[in-house]
Amino acid sequence: MLLENKAWITASLSLHPLESTAPVLAQLMSFLKNTVFRQKRIFLTALVIVLCFWLLLQHTAHKSITRSLAEQETSNAILLQALEDTVARSFQAINSSNAKLS
Repeated sequence: MLLENKAWITASLSLHPLESTAPVLAQLMSFLKNTVFRQKRIFLTALVIVLCFWLLLQHTAHKSITRSLAEQETSNAILLQALEDTVARSFQAINSSNAKLS
């Protein structure tokens, strides 16, 4: 009994991880295929619900991207105005210091 367990453990450790998942995936695909053929209405209803959620997600993502771009545009305009003000004040300071020196 102990030798059988040891041999099984050694054999299972020598398998590649994908080799052990291939039969499980095949069984899962077979199960899904049988389920789809047996319960078409339920599968189609679930597919429609998933499609609706996907469309809602796409709509939300599009709206959020549009909103973030608008916010970025506003932020850039404010930063540009602050930069222009800073540059104008710097030139005024330089001109006033040059006027005092002359």
